[in-house]
Amino acid sequence: MFYFITLTLYWLAFWLFYRLLLEREKFFQWNRAYLLFTFLLGIILPIIPWSELFSPTAWDASPVIWLNTISILPEASNLNITTDAPSGISWLYVLWGGLAIGTALTLWRFLQNLWQLRRLIVEGSASVASDHIRIEHPDINAPYSWFHYLFWKEDPALPASERQAIITHELAHIRQRHSWDLMLLEVTRILFWWNPLWYAYRKSLTEVHEYLADAEALASIPRKEYGKLLLRQTLLQPDLSLIHTFHTSQLKKRIIMMTKSPSSFLAAAKYLLFLPFLLAVLIACEDSEAQNEIKEILPEEVTEEPTYFELVDTVITFDPATNQEDVSYVKRRIYEVVDQMPIFGSCADLEGDELKNCSNMNLISHLYEHVTYPKDLPEGQDEGMALTEFVVNKDGKVTDVRSIKGKMPVHQDLSEAAANAVRSLPDFRPGMQDGKPVNVKMILPMRFKLED
Repeated sequence: MFYFITLTLYWLAFWLFYRLLLEREKFFQWNRAYLLFTFLLGIILPIIPWSELFSPTAWDASPVIWLNTISILPEASNLNITTDAPSGISWLYVLWGGLAIGTALTLWRFLQNLWQLRRLIVEGSASVASDHIRIEHPDINAPYSWFHYLFWKEDPALPASERQAIITHELAHIRQRHSWDLMLLEVTRILFWWNPLWYAYRKSLTEVHEYLADAEALASIPRKEYGKLLLRQTLLQPDLSLIHTFHTSQLKKRIIMMTKSPSSFLAAAKYLLFLPFLLAVLIACEDSEAQNEIKEILPEEVTEEPTYFELVDTVITFDPATNQEDVSYVKRRIYEVVDQMPIFGSCADLEGDELKNCSNMNLISHLYEHVTYPKDLPEGQDEGMALTEFVVNKDGKVTDVRSIKGKMPVHQDLSEAAANAVRSLPDFRPGMQDGKPVNVKMILPMRFKLED
């Protein structure tokens, strides 16, 4: 679901940029390239793992050892939790079911269009030219093109000049391969039929196609006569989404664009604005993703040199015999990166990655048994990523447990549930630095989710 939301945001940003800055310019080929490029870019960008390409902004500037993210579900079999979820069909199932039905119907219509075109090609009378194949059939009401096919119905009342203008228009679609653009859109429509931005992109792209074809046709017929021809032909458009037809519904825009002066050289500078605009969109979306997910930094990925900080503890002792207090200061060295991370549970006779994986699995199993998913949280605050910081001291004991805030703070009860689970941890095998046990600071991300 997050993919579809992100895709919609990308498409919206790119299409608004086109609508506000580029749509009225007569750089038709550039506009076609822009629309195709940004349409595909919107599909691809949400699946790029930005967190693996760029280092995420850490909540702690130090290179602390991060443990694997633990996902906690209320219905987990090893959690003794009951939920008061209502019985019946979940709205999510209804939503996905509706999307599946719409996808099936869209696919069916797409195949029907292909079948209808195939029928006309097979049953029609074909004549082969150097750059196209003309198909004539009684069911063809008006001329239109599809790939290298020109579907034609001869009209004796049509003047030769107008006939040539229509043919020139449709051949422009064929030569410039506009059908490939429409086929791309129609295939993606099977998955994105529900998205209004898909229809906005298709409308804009078909308008550009018509502008390009009109420009070629105007070379063989005066502008005024061509406009009258468009008006006469406007009611004959067939109901096929895969084809280019001479008389499309964007009549007013086409006539306005035909009479408009060519765009100036300075207007071309608008296209250069897309680069900083794209960068701004990427930064905004990358930051949005970072607020929903954190990178799972595994211990084996930590490659920095060993680092540590000094922590001074104040120790107050009271002697009841003398009624005197004694204040002393104990300095502790807390490591953030070590040669060997602390190991949890029994992992005898293991080394390297096997030892780390064993420790991780032992830790996950223990936490699943000792965490409790809080109940009765406010709607919208019942999920999130709780971050818990703690220290495994040189004796292997868990100390200094505290919750820390990420970019997206979670409800206090979730943070406390995660912290309590960490406090329940028994002793670790202490972390080692230069062959000696040391205190090691660690962070555990725990994701609370109502549904998997």
